[in-house]
Amino acid sequence: MSASRGYTIEYDIKGEARKFRCGSKELREFRNDRRKAAVRLALEKGIGKVAELIRCSARSVRNWVTRWRGGGEAALAEKSRRPKNVRYLEREKVDQILDIRRRQGYGCSKISFDVRCSSSTVHRYLKVHRLNRQGPGRRRFRSFERKHSNSLW
Repeated sequence: MSASRGYTIEYDIKGEARKFRCGSKELREFRNDRRKAAVRLALEKGIGKVAELIRCSARSVRNWVTRWRGGGEAALAEKSRRPKNVRYLEREKVDQILDIRRRQGYGCSKISFDVRCSSSTVHRYLKVHRLNRQGPGRRRFRSFERKHSNSLW
């Protein structure tokens, strides 16, 4: 069985350190709540003191305060870092890549020149269709021993 992907959050209540495991959604909510609390405290006590208290840079706290002033608590929420526009090759180009590989056996760089796309893209599509040449893999070291010294001779 594979291990579940989880995160550990460390926090302290009344000076007592605690940890709990959670998923990415709970971790994001935890960070957002901590960020909101840090901004509220920074408006009262000052940015430098809060940065020292939560052990991060004063610039980060200043950016959070600026975002909060611009859009309220909603502006403090973490934004997704997932790519917005994922591009795939057209089906004709993929067919052309596979055809060149089967007919002429060219490598990724030659095929990429003919099809006009990057060699890493060509490699990715050849890998998906199992047409890339893979070596036998790493050879394992096998030790050689004899019962007595010089028994080889």
